[in-house]
Amino acid sequence: FLENYSPAVVIMQLGIVDCAPRYFPQGAFILKIINRLPFGLNNMFWKLWKGNNNRSPKFAYVIPFTFRKNLIDYFVRCRAAGVKSVIIIQIALPGKKMLLKNPEIFSQVKIYNKIFRDLSREYDFVNIIDPLSKGKDEYYIEDGYHLSENGAMVVYEELAVLMAAIMEKV
Repeated sequence: FLENYSPAVVIMQLGIVDCAPRYFPQGAFILKIINRLPFGLNNMFWKLWKGNNNRSPKFAYVIPFTFRKNLIDYFVRCRAAGVKSVIIIQIALPGKKMLLKNPEIFSQVKIYNKIFRDLSREYDFVNIIDPLSKGKDEYYIEDGYHLSENGAMVVYEELAVLMAAIMEKV
């Protein structure tokens, strides 16, 4: 809806779903079969599978090349729509629980955040904040990734400072 609303500022927080290593490629036939199994069998399958297999970055939903291309396409649209500033909230470094479940996520987050940083140098209206770069467990709820109230406040505080500076210019 970018062109319909013509915002002065766009705030983006995305990427973890795109970059997360997975057990199977998106849309794999085996996933369709697993998802149709009765609940108990479904759980049993995943327990066995997760105990004997690792998630792979090659099964991330969006490979780095495509992630970069999608962002470039969006930034071109932003410029054409008269957006004055795009603020990217970098992908959070997960807490311990998420890292235990998906050890490859750390390196993936680094790769995708580098794409954000590289593009912010290419597009002068793209700004980055990285409020969750520490991956402190207090920032997350029990799963080690979704934000707790504390984590949300850390994001808000850093975002508010940058927004105030941008709004002075707009």
